[in-house]
Amino acid sequence: MPTFAPIANEFSPLRSNLRGTVAMAKQPGDPDSATSQWFVNLADNATNLDAQNGGFTVFGAVTAPGMAVVDVLAALPKVDAKACTNLGEAAVALAQVPMLVRPADCNAVSGSHLVLMQSVRELPPRHTLAHSERVFDYLEAAFPKWAAPASPPTQQGSGFVYRYYAQTQTYLAVMGNEVLALAPALSPLVLSLGALADWMALAQGVGY
Repeated sequence: MPTFAPIANEFSPLRSNLRGTVAMAKQPGDPDSATSQWFVNLADNATNLDAQNGGFTVFGAVTAPGMAVVDVLAALPKVDAKACTNLGEAAVALAQVPMLVRPADCNAVSGSHLVLMQSVRELPPRHTLAHSERVFDYLEAAFPKWAAPASPPTQQGSGFVYRYYAQTQTYLAVMGNEVLALAPALSPLVLSLGALADWMALAQGVGY
């Protein structure tokens, strides 16, 4: 795949490779070789990756609801692509590839085996925390089977406002003008529950 020229390493000790952070991949022994490949840290890798190869540059972070999806993907069966002769040099960077279905022969891998990103959306600006709180309170009362009221305080990060329900391992979140739900135990997909304004109108109608 064509890429732009490699960029100079921009690692900073102020942005460590902690769980959930997103960092650039690069060639061994060349700190300034990052182009288009990146990875999500599944654990605290600061001791190793902050000091290795000039430090791996962190440029983003996955929110808590998003990390639930990342963890589901990380738990999928993995194939050692280094054994796939049809991939050539590309296999060197694909030692452990998560796949939806483990192929009998890695040289027969097709799109049906891989985890593919189907679409990307730009989300609207952030909403007010107060509206989110009222909608969450309403959803807890309306759907106690999935959103038991005994939950941690509302949290915020990377544009999301969300609550986590440990009993059902479910997240409710709001970003922009959209209410979202995630139940990793059932599906890695984030579900849209509809517009925040619509849920706010329902909540207000019953006193929330």
